[in-house]
Amino acid sequence: LASINQNQILNRYYHSFFDDPSTLSINISTLEYNTTTQVSQWIKQIVEPFAQTLIESLVGVNKTVHIKQEIINNLVYCILKNMNCPLIHNVTNQSVGNTFQPFDQTSMPFSINTYPTSITPTFPFIQYVLGYFLRDRSFDLQNLPEKSCKERAYKDNFCSYTFVDGYLPSMNSNNTLSSGYCVRSYLRSVQSISPAFIIPNYDLSKTEYPTWTESRWTTISLRLFLIPTRTHEIVTLIIGMMLTSISFFFLCFLRYYTKVSLLQPSSS
Repeated sequence: LASINQNQILNRYYHSFFDDPSTLSINISTLEYNTTTQVSQWIKQIVEPFAQTLIESLVGVNKTVHIKQEIINNLVYCILKNMNCPLIHNVTNQSVGNTFQPFDQTSMPFSINTYPTSITPTFPFIQYVLGYFLRDRSFDLQNLPEKSCKERAYKDNFCSYTFVDGYLPSMNSNNTLSSGYCVRSYLRSVQSISPAFIIPNYDLSKTEYPTWTESRWTTISLRLFLIPTRTHEIVTLIIGMMLTSISFFFLCFLRYYTKVSLLQPSSS
């Protein structure tokens, strides 16, 4: 968290507010879909040993992890430059994919939903991308038609089924995507909400359950105040003195040649 004490932790990336390409010193112009960049290569060097460590720690299997560079390239492009990328359309159905069209050429915002006020596209993007990559890959070989896929979605309350076009880099080499296929995913999501906001008439002054929440603003306004530079102040002073001097000499000249006192009213 940020602190006025420089000796304490100063986290500029709290809540991912500064996780944008400019702050991360990434040149957006070099990011293209399915193009290898220094950023994507650097990410690959980190995520592969990290994934290998997770598998070894959780499953107990020492397995070398190899991630296709193309997958990382596309994810970097979609997250940092354009959410409305081909990848999100390949891992979702048409109705869901159309919801990302208003965010064309927009990087993914790292923020939480403010439902019911508004819903950010971050959650559905992560939901469908994770659901696709963590799918039941043994189910890919069944080649179910779209109608059968929808029927399974109504009958199975544990898994989620989505008929998608498919993302070739994450498919097996013997798979072909002619007319799409059915994806079965075990990904589930739940609301992270404190019991303090669910229990009727709960005393919010108690510390039994957390009651921290984020502020919301219905109206946001901004006022700009220009602070002049030292050079601007000096130039303004000189111009003011010049105008004052010119006005003084002009009045003296006018009084001398017109013989009219400027301090006394004229009589008619």
